[in-house]
Amino acid sequence: LAARTNAPSTSAWIGRLESSFASVAAAAVFCVVFLVVVAVYVVPTATSAIAVRLPASVSQQMAATTLANLDQVFDRSQLASARQDQLREYFGSHGGKDIEVFFRREQRFVGANALTLSSTTMVFTDAIVALMENDEHLLAVYLHELGHARMHHVEQTLLQTVGWAVVLTFITGDIGGVGELILTLPLTLGQAAYSREYERQADAFAVAELQRYGIDPEVFAQALEQLERSHTGASESGSADGIVDKSMQVQRSILEFLSSHPVTRERIAAIRSASD
Repeated sequence: LAARTNAPSTSAWIGRLESSFASVAAAAVFCVVFLVVVAVYVVPTATSAIAVRLPASVSQQMAATTLANLDQVFDRSQLASARQDQLREYFGSHGGKDIEVFFRREQRFVGANALTLSSTTMVFTDAIVALMENDEHLLAVYLHELGHARMHHVEQTLLQTVGWAVVLTFITGDIGGVGELILTLPLTLGQAAYSREYERQADAFAVAELQRYGIDPEVFAQALEQLERSHTGASESGSADGIVDKSMQVQRSILEFLSSHPVTRERIAAIRSASD
């Protein structure tokens, strides 16, 4: 600035700004507010607009790469080919003819699960097919995943991660590991919050689709209950004598806050409330 203005007083003016606590504080507050506004509003809005315009070929390639990586921990499905085809046809007849559905045998740590890899591709584990009491429960899970696909949640999440990294690099430059952790932690929490919102949106999509097909959304709530029991192996009531250690309560609350999914009991309550 001094070189451009060629004015002797410019350097003195800059020096006064640098030595003024009020100026430094105002600049710091501006940077924080700018970062929050960009991270919370600008990046999600921009990436959402970009995600829905990505060609299907990009989503398919992204899903193929992810599936290739998953196949390092997944095994070939043990479901009969006729059963796989039956489920694909059943799912496709409920609004997903353009979605590729793959079946894989899960490792123990994966368990019963369904994954949306992109707006074009899903994976169901053998365990979730075996777990669900009937195909309507499976359909409810499928429609939830279809909600993720239709709203391009996977693409948005990846683009948001890149966008936030660009913003941080632009503002901070090259910083140490500790500083980077401190700066990125709030955005990590923000990412979890957006993921929770995506789950709620996908739940609402599934409820609306079930109602459109004349199916009681209660089957979705039941499916989530079955998944919750399979993942926890116990009820949420606490220990055998009904007493829950307070430290465990605190740990559970922290994990629920950081989780990318809303707490299951809240999701079930919302589904049942929406179907009333």
